[in-house]
Formats: sequence, C-alpha cells, structure tokens
Amino acid sequence: MVLQETLPEAICAARTAFLARPSLLESKTMYASNPTRGAEAASVIRDIVLPTIDDGRPVNCCIVGIGLNCGPIQQPFEPYVVAANLEHLGVDYKMTLIDIDPKPLLHIKTQSHIFLAQNSCNILPMYSDGWQEYLGLAQVGEMVIHEQTDDLLLRGDYNMEPDFKDRLFREGIYMTSIPRTFQEKLENGEISFMVGNVATTDVSSLGDFDFVSCMNMLYMLPKEGQQLALWNMIQSLKKPHGTMLINDGLDGLEHTKIPLLSQFGGWLNPDVASNMYSSELRLWSKDSFYLSALLTRNQ
Repeated sequence: MVLQETLPEAICAARTAFLARPSLLESKTMYASNPTRGAEAASVIRDIVLPTIDDGRPVNCCIVGIGLNCGPIQQPFEPYVVAANLEHLGVDYKMTLIDIDPKPLLHIKTQSHIFLAQNSCNILPMYSDGWQEYLGLAQVGEMVIHEQTDDLLLRGDYNMEPDFKDRLFREGIYMTSIPRTFQEKLENGEISFMVGNVATTDVSSLGDFDFVSCMNMLYMLPKEGQQLALWNMIQSLKKPHGTMLINDGLDGLEHTKIPLLSQFGGWLNPDVASNMYSSELRLWSKDSFYLSALLTRNQ
C-alpha cells in the first residue's frame, strides 16, 4: 500500500473511512460470468490501447474481478475472451488477474477447458452468440459432454432440485479449449495472479499496465472504497495513455447498491477524474444493463 503521507488529502480521508469498516475488507466474489464478458475489454484494447504502443512490445493487461458463476457452472470467461481476441489479432500480451476471492484464480490456474451449459444458452441466447464468437477467435472446436470431467465445476447453490444435475447432463454441456497462447503463458509465467481487495492493494507494485479492466465490481463498494480502488488502479497505469475500463449499473438493477458515475447520481465526473486522478474520463458504451466509461492517465 502507498504510504498515507504520500496520498492526496481526499484519498487519505477515503482510506481512513474505508479501513474503519473491516466488514468490507474480506468477501467472496459476487461476480457473474458469461461468454460475452471480455468482448468490450478486447474492443478497448484494439481501438484505444494498441494504437499507443509503437515499439512492438507485448501489451500489458490487468483484469480486476474475474467473474465465476455462469448459470449452473463455475466458469470464468473474461481472461479467455480477451486472450482469444489478442491471439486472433496476432498481438503478444502479458496478463495479471486480480480477485478478492481465490476461487476463480485457482480455477484458471488449473483449468484446460471452458464449459457452458446448453441450459444457459436456452435461457439467454446471447450466451450462445458469445460462445460461437469465442470459438471462431480462438480457432478451437467444441464437443458436448454428458458426464462429469476433471475440470468441470458445478455450482452447489444453483438449483437444489434432486434431479437437476441429471437433467443438466442429459441436455448436455459444451466444452472447448482455452486459448493456445493463454495456456502457453500460464506455463511460462506471463499470466500473473493476485488475491486481494483492490481498494487496499498496491496494484502499482505489479508493473505498468497499458490496460486495466474493472467491470461489474466498483458499484459494489461504498464511495470511499470506489475512490481508493480507482486510485490504486490508476497508479498502476502506464504514463501516459494507460487506460482503464469501468462501468456502472443502470437504474433498477437489484445488485447496484452504490452509484459511481455522475449519470446515476455518483461522484465520478470529468472534473473529479482530472483533479483527483490526473485522468481523462469519457463514456464508452451503453447496453441494456450498464454504462461503461474509460479513464485514461494523463501524467
């Protein structure tokens, strides 16, 4: 953690207030996951980040809040989708994965296949679309399995009906491979892992990132936690041009507790981004659930 006396006054005050609430410092991951997660991060890397890298080095990426639960299966997606997009573009990369919960990180360390329940695709067709896009980008095939495999993890809390697991396997579960480059980088150490609360973790110690993705997480923190998390992540961005992707939930989402962006009554606007974080804030995209924005470090 950065020494308190080196922090701006507003960040010092946020740190003091946040640390006074110990119940917020430990938690299990709450993040949902699905095959569409990572596509937006990949588009930012392609359109915004890569044009700023002109020396041929690998793009240095960080994903905060990995996501774990996809319907009845425990299955992270965002790191694999980002890797598949970069592999498709022929772009070399390094990746750091951060989560407050060790479970999704451990899963990624040991997983060689990706799974998606046909049941989930029937309920949400966009999952099928995201799955097919991944297969094309990663240039991998798929198979349908009807029994347990070593790295398939089912959620014990998803459906307590006695015959649900049997029905799940009767319907079938899609299985495919993780991206080739991701597997290689797992083996050679170019995929790094950190378990920690990003509001209290010195992310800058991990190196200068060209890009940080922090989706579906910040609105779960109180205002002070949001301020600290943004500070820690922005300090990890490369100067200048390092870019972070964040989002805020639209009105009506039950799990959206604390607004972040000023569009939803939150505290973050372009003036605050400039004055507190020496960064430029701009809106990126809006879908039926979220509004996403970019923070680009100026200095």
